[in-house]
Amino acid sequence: MHLLPSLFFVGCLAFFLASPSPGRAEEDEAVVTLTESNFDDFIKENPEALVEFYAPWCGHCKKLAPEYEKAAKALKGKVPLGKVDATVEKDLASKFNVRGYPTLKFFKKGKEQEYTGGRSEETIIQWIETHTGPAVSVVDKATEVSDEKPTVFVVKTKDAETKLYKDFEAAADVNRESGLFQAILGDKSESLSVFRKDEGETVWKESEYASLDDFVYQEAFPLFGKIDGSNHRRYVNRKNYAGGLFWLCLSPDEYKKFGGAAREAAKNFKGDLSFVWLNLDELKSHAETAFGLTEFPAYVLEQGKARYVLESGGKDPSAASLKGFLEDVKAGKIKRTLKSEETPESNDAPVKVVTANTFDSILFESGKDVFFEIYAPWCGHCKKLEPIYTEFAEKMEKDLPSLLVTKMDGTQNDVPYAEFDFRGFPTIYYLKADDVKKAKEAGKPVQPAKYQGGRAVDDLVKYAKENVSPSLKKEEKPSHEEL
Repeated sequence: MHLLPSLFFVGCLAFFLASPSPGRAEEDEAVVTLTESNFDDFIKENPEALVEFYAPWCGHCKKLAPEYEKAAKALKGKVPLGKVDATVEKDLASKFNVRGYPTLKFFKKGKEQEYTGGRSEETIIQWIETHTGPAVSVVDKATEVSDEKPTVFVVKTKDAETKLYKDFEAAADVNRESGLFQAILGDKSESLSVFRKDEGETVWKESEYASLDDFVYQEAFPLFGKIDGSNHRRYVNRKNYAGGLFWLCLSPDEYKKFGGAAREAAKNFKGDLSFVWLNLDELKSHAETAFGLTEFPAYVLEQGKARYVLESGGKDPSAASLKGFLEDVKAGKIKRTLKSEETPESNDAPVKVVTANTFDSILFESGKDVFFEIYAPWCGHCKKLEPIYTEFAEKMEKDLPSLLVTKMDGTQNDVPYAEFDFRGFPTIYYLKADDVKKAKEAGKPVQPAKYQGGRAVDDLVKYAKENVSPSLKKEEKPSHEEL
């Protein structure tokens, strides 16, 4: 199963020449090919290494391959890059909890951590350089914040042996992506501050944070900051911010104009919501495809798979209007916004097309049992399943007219209900008409069954015939004529 695509997913590789060092090499490649037989030696003999787990059929892996190879050549002799074919080395993939492709892991002294950088040569190199070498730089004067260096942590202490310095160094080592970490020694004041662009200085007060590490982690995120492929995952996984991401999709000029209002509003949601800027000059296509937006500037609250769009007041927002919108969402006054394809004019094919707008009418109101596939056009497994699924649908039209066979493009349509909690493509659900009816009568959510059977036509047919709703069994056609 191929996991959902996102801004921050990366991976793909190759290697250069067979050498005494662990790892088999393909001619002229700089990426090391790893297998179960050489993986452990490779990790032991390289204090730092980046490893990708990939699948040969994976489109994202193929796209990353040339960038990963260029990064490997640039880092040759410093930090090696390796690759594992997870479709062959299944034990390694299982050991490192690989659930989608590509998955990249960074190993430092044998300890693994997730790679969270971008997918270009430059961003791969930048990420690795950030995670290697000293975590703290000793300076005479702190670096001024800028667009390139928006966050700078500065500790002032007597020397590198004080407890404050040691704690700061430890926090910096596990938060390297959070900004620059600098120390000014020979100062008896014993202070720690963070400087963020457009937000000034924040001083660490021990009484306000669980620990120094907590201060570094929390204050690494600005009140309102830029989001892209290099930090998207950090925002998604941000601790204690279960309220989600509030995306402000703006041009650079609009960012300058409305940034103050956004920061002022964000102060009311610290510890709950992350306010992020999507630069339309760079990532407008993401706003269009991921959120289904057509007009800009735009403001979207993303909570898991649910999205809420600020429909009015978006052209010239104030801190009050942004705050009011978010409070209305929290109070349940604003309906979820669904991204949906246009409803097809004709839907007479054996496999019926579902969109977000027709979700209820087809799946819940047909009075039939339903097979429902969520797919992605680029997914290799989905392409392989398509002719099988179509043949199955054609057969069911004749043999089991009480069954609807349906599909929905999960990249172009939102799923309206949390009960359809799919995490990859393809995902197939089965809904019994009797169960849907009972749920609706009880005022409860419909609970679909996730199909876990085989993907041959016979497997699908067998499951469908064995799980017909009792009220619909009379419609099943016999497999032979009665004499």
